[in-house]
Amino acid sequence: MRGSTSWDISSEEKVAAGLAYFLGFIPALIIWFLKRRESDYVSFHAVQAALDDGLLMMVAVVLFGMQFLNMFFWMFATTFGANYLMDLIESGNPLLLILIALFLMLTAMGWMSMMILVLLSLSLIDLAAAFSAFTGKDFRYPVFGVLAERINRSV
Repeated sequence: MRGSTSWDISSEEKVAAGLAYFLGFIPALIIWFLKRRESDYVSFHAVQAALDDGLLMMVAVVLFGMQFLNMFFWMFATTFGANYLMDLIESGNPLLLILIALFLMLTAMGWMSMMILVLLSLSLIDLAAAFSAFTGKDFRYPVFGVLAERINRSV
């Protein structure tokens, strides 16, 4: 693949490859479509960026769906479970009801924090790939790098 060294890549190619990572899934596909015959470097990084951003979008959709179900469950548990637990422990104490509901809601927020951490770390890896492409370095994801090469060879 042309582009394993930084001195044979034009600044325009570096910018196009970096933007493919930086802008997201659809722009990466557009960059690949426009530059696939002109530059192996841009083509490879655009396909790799599209594969990574596509996976990131799927992970985000799954996590947000799970978060919705999780919040629905915890709202149900907070509403009915806190009342039930309060009736078992001590009926008529509103402070206890508030503490139980607060604990259940904080548990649900813990899941949200985990989801944000996963998506943020995946986005930071994408940012590192964009920086590598902007500087002309050959950045490869372990699986997506091989897939991107196969896709570029077949086109």
